[in-house]
Amino acid sequence: MLSNTKDLDLGRISIYDLNTDNIELSLSDIQLKKFTGYDDEHLKRLKYLFQQITGPNKDTLDMNHFESAARSMCHSLTESSEAHHLAEILFQAYDKNTSGSIDFSEMIDFVWTVVDAPREEQIAGLYQALQESNGKLSKNRLIEFLIILKEDFQPKNTKQGQLKSLKTDEDIRNRVDECFSYFNNPFDGLNLNQIIEYFLGVKDSFANNVKTRWNARVQRRHKKKK
Repeated sequence: MLSNTKDLDLGRISIYDLNTDNIELSLSDIQLKKFTGYDDEHLKRLKYLFQQITGPNKDTLDMNHFESAARSMCHSLTESSEAHHLAEILFQAYDKNTSGSIDFSEMIDFVWTVVDAPREEQIAGLYQALQESNGKLSKNRLIEFLIILKEDFQPKNTKQGQLKSLKTDEDIRNRVDECFSYFNNPFDGLNLNQIIEYFLGVKDSFANNVKTRWNARVQRRHKKKK
């Protein structure tokens, strides 16, 4: 069983060994199936873990407990010297109702986007969560975006030629500087098409397809809540 401490480690728990007989799913929990593709049993397992983290008589995560859970599920956070700052950014991004805490629905949104979604939707979903008010990513926010999704943005055959692997935070900062320079240092940031074009070397239509697929999921989820 997970302890109610900042140092809990979800990685030590086999989710398939959990006893979920006493876990009940609410109507809002069941609606998450449409959004994520999770079945009832998997949602019960995730809800069990969530309740173990929150502790008795609580139904939301504070920042410390969210950070512990995020570090356990996203190893790029653990590897980064900016892990605490990144966890704060993610906490703010997924606290959709700005309550100052993360409820079960918001946590599932995070788990699906960062851990379980197909690669294209992870990219689009995290971009959507981190984007500025103008729909773009500033230089600092792009660095944060790439640190979290580092494995998805390792260089391949791009129009920029052979590029150095993104192994450290410093590698990412240097590459982001190069990326902004490539697009003439736009003061208002970069959009998803530009980011994918530069780092993945694919056509803009791919980025548009990613955003279309993700937005369709979000819209379907919102309709179900009404």
